[in-house]
Amino acid sequence: MGTINQIELYRKTNGIVLYDGPCKLCNDAVSFLLKRDAQAYFIFGSLHCKVVQNFLKEKGIDSSKTDSLVFVTATDIWMRSNAVLHICTALKGTWSLFGVFRYIPESIRDFLYDFIAKNRYQWFGKTDSCKTSKPFFKERFIDC
Repeated sequence: MGTINQIELYRKTNGIVLYDGPCKLCNDAVSFLLKRDAQAYFIFGSLHCKVVQNFLKEKGIDSSKTDSLVFVTATDIWMRSNAVLHICTALKGTWSLFGVFRYIPESIRDFLYDFIAKNRYQWFGKTDSCKTSKPFFKERFIDC
């Protein structure tokens, strides 16, 4: 892995979750998804990874201003609360019921998302390691 072309390859068949690598809340969310994604649909990448930053730049997204969750599918790139809702929908089962929140105006959802994101380090802390340290999940992460 490691090139933009490989991200595009994943994008054709997988959902790609781009997250803040040092954020403990984000890492816990990745663990949550890994446990519930029996079909191995999700691929993960840290927003701090050069490959991911180059991919976002190519798509017209300023990675230096993006500390948000990003969800990339074959057809779309979702950010912030939209990313969360589309990830829940992709999980299927009861988690897809969270899709009902898409009827709440995006400005309200993103206000709540931004409030949590702004305080995530203070409330949840930071971590020095990300999930790629688990060898059996290594193939599910974009190499930096």
